[in-house]
Amino acid sequence: MESPPKLKRIPSSKNRRRRKHDIIL
Repeated sequence: MESPPKLKRIPSSKNRRRRKHDIIL
């Protein structure tokens, strides 16, 4: 499953730690 580039840059408090795994969201 490939997520769009927009999902890659989601400013989340929890995601902020794992910017590399932001795609998982």
